[in-house]
Amino acid sequence: MFRISISLSLSPPPEEMYAAAVWAPGITEAMLTQIERPQITMISRLLRSKPSVPHDIIRAELGTPPMLVEALFQLVTFILRVRELPTSRLTRLAFESSRHLAETGHEGVWYAQTYRWLADHGMGITDLPPFQYDLSSPHITLSRSERNRIIRQDLLQIHVRETWIAPREPLPTKRQHYREHFLTVTADGFIQRPRYMDTYMAPAERVAIGQLRLSSHQLEIEIGRATHTPRDERLCRICREEVEDEEHYTCRCQAYEDIRDRYPQLFRGPREIRALLGTEDQRPLGRFLVELQRRRGSLLQQQMEIHLAPPLRLILQIFSDPHTLEGPARCGVSHYTEQRSLDDSVDDRDPLSGELLHIRERFRRFTHAITWRYRDVSSAPLSIWTPRAF
Repeated sequence: MFRISISLSLSPPPEEMYAAAVWAPGITEAMLTQIERPQITMISRLLRSKPSVPHDIIRAELGTPPMLVEALFQLVTFILRVRELPTSRLTRLAFESSRHLAETGHEGVWYAQTYRWLADHGMGITDLPPFQYDLSSPHITLSRSERNRIIRQDLLQIHVRETWIAPREPLPTKRQHYREHFLTVTADGFIQRPRYMDTYMAPAERVAIGQLRLSSHQLEIEIGRATHTPRDERLCRICREEVEDEEHYTCRCQAYEDIRDRYPQLFRGPREIRALLGTEDQRPLGRFLVELQRRRGSLLQQQMEIHLAPPLRLILQIFSDPHTLEGPARCGVSHYTEQRSLDDSVDDRDPLSGELLHIRERFRRFTHAITWRYRDVSSAPLSIWTPRAF
């Protein structure tokens, strides 16, 4: 069922693109993005990616062209069909009338909008795909389906070139990282769909591969990008030796060496992230990444428990040592664990301030609360909330 859902999402629904040749030139690219947002959201949920992942990365991961390419395809094929019509047909007369109005200075007519829209993508109404064929040549005869297939390929190549190969503006950090480490573009300018998308595997294994490729993980390289931490300070929380990026996590961190030893087929070549993700059989890769996630979560949980102990010992030492206090020391420390409620009908209060929590902050969590008492004075609970490890 998972594979069927991905296959159905490879192209925009026909009802969304109905008469796109008429309305698409009059709207902006941002409006097209809003139209295709439900499709991208569905794909993101299948891969459990973060909302911050750019749409271009999601589409590249599936080898899916954007709605813009489909709209351009419909426009180009519509113009070519209109030119083949007799001059007495109403559609041809409307086309020529719109062209005449545009040439006389009317910027709001369809022809003028189409002219500008095609120019923004390096084309013109008199210079349309297919570029590698001269349709007027007497030696070339193409059927309509063959011509449409070539036109679609030309538009895809233009999109890949403008988006990934030679963009007009420098790529943002996340897209640049994806292009350097995960994107594969063929010699003829098409995006190669990653193998795990066409491999039968457990959903958890597919998600593990997808999250690593989409930077939808909790490694320090991604957390530091959100907090604007310098890159050389995003050290691995397990070994503290290198920056915890995808390659260190999967290929070099010594905390996971025993797991790598159980998957020798993944490391026959160089220990690089691109070589690892490009292995022929993706099923062992999925199992390997799931094991890495579990090991990392367990190690971080152990670190968290160790870091919770020193504050307890420090407070006990301060309030149990008579030399640190004036007068007789009558003090103690209590430590307990409470579970916050998911029920909206329960008044959740912050253990430190006693104020009601906002409804968005109500979630199930375990709170380590520490209180101290000296003579007749008691402190408010000092809360330490336990976050999720991975």
